[in-house]
Amino acid sequence: MAADPVFDLEETLTRLDGDRELFGELAALFLKEYRKDVETLRAALHRAERGSAASVAHRLKGSVMQFCAFMAVDIVRRTEELCRQGDLTSASALRPALETRLDELEKALREALEAGRNC
Repeated sequence: MAADPVFDLEETLTRLDGDRELFGELAALFLKEYRKDVETLRAALHRAERGSAASVAHRLKGSVMQFCAFMAVDIVRRTEELCRQGDLTSASALRPALETRLDELEKALREALEAGRNC
């Protein structure tokens, strides 16, 4: 059985009407911004700022959803829900796994962008 892909490029491009240039722009924006969001989430969880943590988790969820990165979407969705419920301890416990998924997405997006340049 094959491992689940980090993101679904084909479905992402379908949702973007095949616009590879738009994909590149969205990917570049994600790559530029996601680490800032992760740091903001980390800080909000550390300071027990439930609303801020939920807000940044929501923003991250939207970012990863556009790439059909379903494993990352799942964990960031759970993080957002826990923050909204006020369970910051559980949300904090998910943070390392969330960061791992986002790092995997970063790598996969960079590879997809590079492959697109070489076509």
